[in-house]
Amino acid sequence: MTASAKPLKAPKAPGPASLRAANARLEKELQAVRLRRAHANLDILRLVEFNNQVLGNLSSGLIAVDAKGKVTLINQAAAELLGANLKAAKGQPLSRLLARCGEGSRSLVAALQGKSETLRGEAVLRGEGGERLVSYSLSAFGLGPSGEPEGRALLLGDLTRVREQEARAARQEQLAQVGRLSADIAHQIKNPLAGIQGLLQVSLNLPEASDKLRQNLEMVLGEVRKLDRLVADTLSFTRPVGLAPQELPINQVLLEGLSLVLPAAGLEAPVKTRQRLALPSPKVVADRDQLREVVVNLVKNALEAMPRGGSLAVETRLLRGSRPQAVMVLRDSGVGIPPKVAPHIFDPFFTTKSGGSGLGLPACRKVIDALGGSIRFTTRPGNGTTFTVTLPAVR
Repeated sequence: MTASAKPLKAPKAPGPASLRAANARLEKELQAVRLRRAHANLDILRLVEFNNQVLGNLSSGLIAVDAKGKVTLINQAAAELLGANLKAAKGQPLSRLLARCGEGSRSLVAALQGKSETLRGEAVLRGEGGERLVSYSLSAFGLGPSGEPEGRALLLGDLTRVREQEARAARQEQLAQVGRLSADIAHQIKNPLAGIQGLLQVSLNLPEASDKLRQNLEMVLGEVRKLDRLVADTLSFTRPVGLAPQELPINQVLLEGLSLVLPAAGLEAPVKTRQRLALPSPKVVADRDQLREVVVNLVKNALEAMPRGGSLAVETRLLRGSRPQAVMVLRDSGVGIPPKVAPHIFDPFFTTKSGGSGLGLPACRKVIDALGGSIRFTTRPGNGTTFTVTLPAVR
């Protein structure tokens, strides 16, 4: 006879106290999870902020694009080099941004589109601040299912300042050599000139000198004085630039230079002046007298290029960015500079003017170089010349 199976007992239902304790444990664990998630989100935000600061402070430009060539990441330096708006650039095809940078960007576009094997090189890009020479390095990252890269990273380096510094150093060495030779020659000429000038003055005062002789002596004395001025200019040019720097609004310096030249120019034909000045005025740290003398030289040259009258436009503007720059532009409608002359206008003692010393524009470049700036020009024979002076701006 088999014993009958005992019925299973139903589990005892937890009491209210047990449920409250379990709920309390779950709530505590949930709060801990929420706290860990909040800390993780905060760490992510801090990491994103740190990455943004690093990218924003990079002096090199960095751009990332997806497989379709659209910009997914771009920093401030890259936006400035491309002349693009930082926020608006994201999501745009990089080839479209590069197309705005002129013919020099073709090699970079070809490399980006895989039409060139060159992944490193140099290109000239035209942006807000003018043409910039940049080095580029293009690399792929990630591989999709088909083996194609998921995106590309483009690193841009601004070589413009490096090349300008190299050119400035070469010019300074050349000027130093010319200066040493010129100073030696000038000193040897100055003393004999003083003797000749003194003898001529004595001869002019002789009672037996005829009117014809006096006339001839005056002509010789005038030429001697001209030589003396040339010697003085040469000695002045060969001396190091002595600066008394102060913070200056370039609008004021430009207007002072104009007011010194225009009223005393003795123009045979009217010259209209047009002003387009940035407000508030960009400021630079410079020697007032020397920077004003640069303006005076440029204005005089512009007026001499317009013997039949014309127009002189002056402009100032501020180029913002990681290295803000103050720009001063003088544009005339004169005869322009002949192609054979243009490469030499900054060479010391080169001149096409009768009685000119050939030291005006070289002296201008010497001052601007000493201030860490640049002076450039564009010209078209018969259609005028534009000089552009760029200087580091006060932030």
